[in-house]
Amino acid sequence: MAHQWWAHQVIGARMQGMTVPVETLAQYSALMVMEKQFGPEKMRRFLKYELDRYLQSRGGELIEELPLMLVEDQPYIHYRKGSVVMYALKDLIGEDKVNLALRNFLAKWAFKSAPFPTSQDLVDEFRAVALPEHQQMITDWFEKITLYDVRVTGATAVPAGDGYDATPEIAAEQR
Repeated sequence: MAHQWWAHQVIGARMQGMTVPVETLAQYSALMVMEKQFGPEKMRRFLKYELDRYLQSRGGELIEELPLMLVEDQPYIHYRKGSVVMYALKDLIGEDKVNLALRNFLAKWAFKSAPFPTSQDLVDEFRAVALPEHQQMITDWFEKITLYDVRVTGATAVPAGDGYDATPEIAAEQR
């Protein structure tokens, strides 16, 4: 239903990234329905599946992987990576701000004839509602191909009630 809802309102300009305003946003809408129905824990499991499938698919790419904003006929990017990126964006700037950006995007582009919006127009709406400290992450997630090497380097645990309070030490590097 989300695919119909987005595609009947907004059609992307015929250029790189044209599937983002419909396909990626439809995935995000479906994620939000799933989260409300099944809860955040099930969403994390589903997003891990999406991330694993994205990473698996990029390993078999025959031409070259493109950034999300420039995706061309690569469903593993606009669906799988798009799911992970949009959910991370929601976590980063907040669901209210993502929804505001989407409302603003629709207010400008819904039911319009040519010229049609680009993925840059959508990213500009996210940037407009995000704080300055979030701009680099938006660049990394939409305009670049960025992977992170995250690992637990240690942990401490202290008794607390019937169990323990554990604090992991985490190292993260951008690749």
